[in-house]
Amino acid sequence: MTLSVLKGPIASSTIRTAIVLGGRLFVQAATLLLLVSLLGPKDFGLYAGVGAIAVLVGTLATFGTHLTLLRDISRNLTGGALLSKTLGTTSLCSLALFSLYVPLVQIYLPALSNLAWLVLGFGISEILLQPFLMVAAMEIHGRGRVASSQLLLMQPLFIRLFSIFIIWNLQLDNSLAWYVPCHILATLFPLAFVVALAPAPQWRSPWRWTLAKRAEWRELSGYALMSTSANGLAELDKVAATRFLPSEAAGIYSAGSRIVGSLVIPVIALVLAAMPRLFRAEAQSVRKLHFWLFVSAGLYGLTAAIGISVISPLIESLLGDAYKGIGEVVYLLSFSVPAVSLRATAMNVLTTLERPWLRIMLEIAGWCCIFVFAFFLFRQGVSSGMAIAIVVTEWLLAAVAIFFVITISACSSALHRVDLNE
Repeated sequence: MTLSVLKGPIASSTIRTAIVLGGRLFVQAATLLLLVSLLGPKDFGLYAGVGAIAVLVGTLATFGTHLTLLRDISRNLTGGALLSKTLGTTSLCSLALFSLYVPLVQIYLPALSNLAWLVLGFGISEILLQPFLMVAAMEIHGRGRVASSQLLLMQPLFIRLFSIFIIWNLQLDNSLAWYVPCHILATLFPLAFVVALAPAPQWRSPWRWTLAKRAEWRELSGYALMSTSANGLAELDKVAATRFLPSEAAGIYSAGSRIVGSLVIPVIALVLAAMPRLFRAEAQSVRKLHFWLFVSAGLYGLTAAIGISVISPLIESLLGDAYKGIGEVVYLLSFSVPAVSLRATAMNVLTTLERPWLRIMLEIAGWCCIFVFAFFLFRQGVSSGMAIAIVVTEWLLAAVAIFFVITISACSSALHRVDLNE
């Protein structure tokens, strides 16, 4: 077995994407540190909980068309009809989901009934605006410009960091109320540039937008649920923490979870760079690529886990007494980093193997495991129950997902050899 599968376009694309996502990691870390200090544990807990719900609902807004757009462009299928269908379906679904999101938050988190501005702000940003930015990024990604697509998705992060820095320096009262409009504008500005400068006229011609055909909705529903189930594993613990824990404790846990979660960005860079080739590759070559993707993800995850566990006490010192206990949260969650790296790789590989429903079932099973383990541990009085639930769930999912990837790839390879012999 050779390393040649990691040379050439994938290697160069991975390096470019890793540099961009390395910048994203730095921006996210700076934003997170400023934001948790600016808001304090209680407000950050509200921010994380409502934001997680909005992100989860928002992942359904494209109804999977951003993934089929990526797939079709990667396979050199072109034409304005693809983009028109994606934009039209996204506009319909985002409006419908926004109308459901507000009552959903009120039911799940009734304590936020007096914070309608917070709920609406995140809904506008994550459900009405962000999905269109994702479509633009996937259009660029499908043409092989992975780093450029990630630069586009990074622009809201830069604007949010700049906004937080201004609010921090002006020492404005009620920082969360000032930050929410900035959160909206951070998505609106890059999207406005996309609409104004995109070469495809469909972005500036809503009257050309169309809806997916009736026969396509079943396939799209698989990709839509896959997007939601995937993001659910990253966001569900913040939603559960907001529900199960006091506001301060939820904020401390959410901050620690965000810190550890950001460590997986380099693995995402590798998988994103490889996805266009994974969609096109033959059975034999794709198995080699799978192997090296898993090896790279596992080694990186182990290294990152050791590093974050060592510096976890420094994180608590950096954030101060208000976040006392975050060092323990980070230390416990560090044990999940190798599993998250392998699980994220395996789930994306299942997507390229045309197994969206299998991925969905696995990720929804992960949702259930998180809630069941967390509820059981909280009932037993285990204060770190959420972190332990995440660690156990991620390792179980990683093992099962890798098993399915190996099995499906082996079957595809065997069928390919049979066809060649015939």
